[in-house]
Amino acid sequence: AKPRGPQLYGSNDVWADLPRNARPARSAFIGSFRRARAALLAAVEITEDGVVDGYGVVAKRPLDVGETLPDPTTCYRPGQPPPFTRGLLAERYVDSPDGYYRLHWLEDEEPKKTAATFWLNEARDGRQPHVQWQSYSLAGRTVLAWKVLRPVAAGEELLASYLEGDEGVPAAGPTPPSPAGRRSWGADDSDDRASSA
Repeated sequence: AKPRGPQLYGSNDVWADLPRNARPARSAFIGSFRRARAALLAAVEITEDGVVDGYGVVAKRPLDVGETLPDPTTCYRPGQPPPFTRGLLAERYVDSPDGYYRLHWLEDEEPKKTAATFWLNEARDGRQPHVQWQSYSLAGRTVLAWKVLRPVAAGEELLASYLEGDEGVPAAGPTPPSPAGRRSWGADDSDDRASSA
């Protein structure tokens, strides 16, 4: 049976996508990834209940201003992202000054596995963003993190501001990640489900 709901990248997916010269020690990476993904999924869940569009990211607990939620399922890639090609294997990403963060591969318009960041819906129609994207370093690799901009109650959806991008997909965050101060994070392959319900 096909699993219901979004499937997040696991540690093997992210490890395989890391540039070989940017890979930390595998055992340290796997442990870091699992701890970080468990922490993210303890703070938020990806659901279709009570969100502005499709699936969204909802807080499981109150989130404080300034809190940072690293997404270990993102993968930083140096250089330019591949061009979008409709109907073929394509990539969605968040851009940064010297590279990009891979969010998911899209094949025949269907996401297979994704980074959790992909499910952050856009703050629009008068809604204010709850988070902004930033670079984050953990255990020797760079990932995308969500910095909380205003208090978020448990059960409230997290929204981000998108810049003008390809067909409404985020091309960059409200403050593009800078090369300085990057940090990173990881997740568990035993359960690629987006929710720990």
